Amino acid sequence: MGAVDHRLRARAHAHGSRPRGEWPVVAFSPRKASISLYGLHEPHLREHGVDELVAQLGKVKIGVGCLWVGRLSTIDLDVLASLVDRAWVHTRGAV
Repeated sequence: MGAVDHRLRARAHAHGSRPRGEWPVVAFSPRKASISLYGLHEPHLREHGVDELVAQLGKVKIGVGCLWVGRLSTIDLDVLASLVDRAWVHTRGAV
């Protein structure tokens, strides 16, 4: 495992219409038109200030529980790191 891989450990998940089982805390999926970032805009994180961080992130599209980034050069990578940290802490606990 690499230095950042610990952030991708699975969490138990039984939420809404999603199947039960293990889901990563944070994940990404490169697509043709954009990069999908999962786990950074989940409803349980809203009370922990993620909306303010997303507003500072840069050019993104917001989905239900995911963010779409066209190019990494259009976002603030330090803010992205803060979002990943916040998602980790409030989903799994402090490292």
